[in-house]
Amino acid sequence: MSFFGKFFNNKSIVDGTHSHKVESKPATVVQLDVDVWQTNDSIFIYALVPGSASEDVNISIEGDADIVRIEGKRLRPKPGAKASRGHLTTEECVWGEFYRRIILPAPVDINSADASVENGLLILQLPFAK
Repeated sequence: MSFFGKFFNNKSIVDGTHSHKVESKPATVVQLDVDVWQTNDSIFIYALVPGSASEDVNISIEGDADIVRIEGKRLRPKPGAKASRGHLTTEECVWGEFYRRIILPAPVDINSADASVENGLLILQLPFAK
């Protein structure tokens, strides 16, 4: 179920009580780095998405409401008139498609989920199902 317009190597995130599996697509798609926080009643996911409009990001809940998938694209800004006459000398920013899939420790309440983008930061709150 998607509740946000178009807008995530295997590793485990362990918080001391639960383990979350985090997976990404092949190297042709940029890995979306995330911070995952867990409270007694919610999971919070923070991800940097500079250059992405909310319609460029898609967040969906899968499985038994215990998997979140985030995918989208970061668009390279076009150089200004003066910069377009030159050439790129250093490229450190990552542009293009991104993907992340996180297996959550428990099902979440999709109807109470909240997502926002503030200054290039995706903030996702997923309350646990009761």
